Amino acid sequence: RMGKTPIEAMAEVGRSDKTFYRWMYESPKFARGAKAAQEAWLSQERREQMPWRTQQDEFEPILRKDFKTWTEYQVAFRKAYFNHDTFEHQWLILEAMENAPRGGITEILIPPEWTKSTVVLDTIIGDICDDPNMRFAIVSEGQDLARKMLFREQQRMTYQGGKVPPLIEHFGPFKAEGNTGKKWNASEVTIMASTHDEQDPTIQSIGVTGAIGGYRWDRVYLDDLQSQRNYSATETIVAKI
Repeated sequence: RMGKTPIEAMAEVGRSDKTFYRWMYESPKFARGAKAAQEAWLSQERREQMPWRTQQDEFEPILRKDFKTWTEYQVAFRKAYFNHDTFEHQWLILEAMENAPRGGITEILIPPEWTKSTVVLDTIIGDICDDPNMRFAIVSEGQDLARKMLFREQQRMTYQGGKVPPLIEHFGPFKAEGNTGKKWNASEVTIMASTHDEQDPTIQSIGVTGAIGGYRWDRVYLDDLQSQRNYSATETIVAKI
């Protein structure tokens, strides 16, 4: 609650940061308490000092060109449109993604409940609002899990009634109506603003044991690929990756 990093906090009690992360992994109760402490430290006063935090219902669109780095843009975007604060470990995730070599693989290992998937989903929306022609794949252990993640994105990009959300007001509509040829279903979506002539969707959900070849993606997010249920398929999974 004092704003210290895990390394600093554990040093004060004579423990290493490795112990902290082990506790986060092994104890859901500890993980919830640590997350609550982080959120408590980010006080209302400090929130109001954030330059990207809007103090009104109306605010200007968050655009990539207004930020020096991709990470700064994503931090501002997820705060403005999803009201998601970005903590230290999430900054590191974003910076790792930004600095990854083109065509390379970035592995992110953090304890459960540290919102890795949420950060990734936030960045997908931020990227397609900056460039509607970008294409993404969400690959999970099974297609059902990948579809759940895609459904979260669809909910964000679809008008649910009432006041139009700023995301849709600034960058929408995302869902094309009528017979446009731009699909919007449980497995894939193609947003209305996309103009590329390829058949690949804007976001596609795939199970890791399904067909992966034959698509063009700018970024592929591999999330929770393996569990005890598909442990025997390790070699197949590695070969596909």
